[in-house]
Amino acid sequence: MPASLQLNQLENQWLFKLVEKQFDLQIVDSYSCQKLSNELLINHKTSISYNTIRRIFGIITPKFQSSLYTLNSLVSVLGFTNFRHFQSYIEKYKTDALNEVLIRYKATKSINSNLLFESIQHFNLQSWEEAFQLKLIIDLCITTNHYDLLSKIIQLPLDIKDQEVHHKLYVAYQDIYLNALAGNQVLIDFVSAELPNSIYLQSIILQTYIDETNLTGFYGDWLIAVKASPLSDFAFFKNVMLCQRAYQQNEIQSAQKFLNLALKEINNKVSAHPILMARVAAWEIILNLNERNYLTYFERLNNDFEQINFNLFFYRLLYVFNQDISKINLITKIKDQNAFKKLSVFEKQIINKYNLMLALYFDKTSDNNNALKHINQVDPRRFDVNDGQWFNEKYKWLKSKNITKWAEYS
Repeated sequence: MPASLQLNQLENQWLFKLVEKQFDLQIVDSYSCQKLSNELLINHKTSISYNTIRRIFGIITPKFQSSLYTLNSLVSVLGFTNFRHFQSYIEKYKTDALNEVLIRYKATKSINSNLLFESIQHFNLQSWEEAFQLKLIIDLCITTNHYDLLSKIIQLPLDIKDQEVHHKLYVAYQDIYLNALAGNQVLIDFVSAELPNSIYLQSIILQTYIDETNLTGFYGDWLIAVKASPLSDFAFFKNVMLCQRAYQQNEIQSAQKFLNLALKEINNKVSAHPILMARVAAWEIILNLNERNYLTYFERLNNDFEQINFNLFFYRLLYVFNQDISKINLITKIKDQNAFKKLSVFEKQIINKYNLMLALYFDKTSDNNNALKHINQVDPRRFDVNDGQWFNEKYKWLKSKNITKWAEYS
């Protein structure tokens, strides 16, 4: 059976536009479809039935997808090599046109909300070009106080279960977090109001841009603003973060209450994200001096990379809250954290931070050889925007500590 596909709305609009221009014919009814079918056969030796044309252009409800052969034949009459060439053309046209608009808007600091939303409502974030365009649009919305448009943008139906889409949204949403960090109260209030009904803000801003330094400020207020979420692990995440918030406010009983709620979540789940498990394991030690469970959580993980994620957050929390990390050798159980192929940019950031955590661990155990080995594998340019300050401080401190002693091992 010939390969087939479903035209998206933008592709359909462009076919309409180019066919009507090429044949000076408006495709509005069955008669015009029959006329186009005749024109294709007589003048272009291309046979496409008028019923097929009616389905392509929605004159009748399509019963099945259009065959790739049919679409290749139709667009070849319009001057394209094949349907893929047609798709590339409209994608480039759309991208170039939007870039020109964005440059003009950025220069004038004024935007047309309706035009911009019309341009991006078909975004599926399959390309980084779209991600950076969306990032610039979000920045413009904030700069020009077009929160009506920003409200529509954070409701765009995107597949956040797709890790690549999730990574691109992390980049696109960056200015939301940075403006909150800079004290933009209008933006902070906007996020607080939108969070309860936006899984995108919940997943990206709260669960990715985790800001532990502002847990007692705007970030903690954002967490509290979400009473319930369709995200499966959100209640777990919220309770473990509120545990830390309460501890930072010296509210130990409240911290214990939130930790107990998080423990119920971890016990009820067959699997949980390694970072959440790491946070619970760390807080069991910090609050309860309970070292019974961390190894159990660690051994539940599926692969080395999940264990790296676990160790990174587990050891960092222990380090931040003044626990002796040298007593726990879990971090040495992963023999080669660099034996991974085809890592994404974000996975490379994890490995980079993990090398620093290893260096801090070996420094605590006075193993200068291994401390030096791992600090030399750290690239400070790869630290995240939200937790980069802590890692940068530790990197600089460790590099400068006992320079003479380090030189002996270099």
